[in-house]
Amino acid sequence: MLQKLDRIVISNVNFTEVPLNQAVNTLSAISEDFDNTDTGPPGLNLVLLDPERTNPTVNITLRHLSLKRILDFIVDSVGFQYEVQEDAVVLRPGGENRNLNTEVFPVLRLFA
Repeated sequence: MLQKLDRIVISNVNFTEVPLNQAVNTLSAISEDFDNTDTGPPGLNLVLLDPERTNPTVNITLRHLSLKRILDFIVDSVGFQYEVQEDAVVLRPGGENRNLNTEVFPVLRLFA
């Protein structure tokens, strides 16, 4: 699976205000067209797990990159991460750029 991610090179990707689920479905479909490997069935299964249904929008234009690098850029841009499993690549919230909420709680000092 990792070899396929590196060896599938997509000539052009242009997503402007495209919901992540649509971008993932598109990449999964076109991975079949650009798969020149002789390993298993063509393409890769890309699975989006987004339990909170945040479905962020993707804005990215890339040329002549491996599917792995394309996924790296996309998940970084929307705060998601992906995991390569035996039969699929799973995307889910939790990347480094994920938006975090900061809350401040007052703490009383009772003892000196």
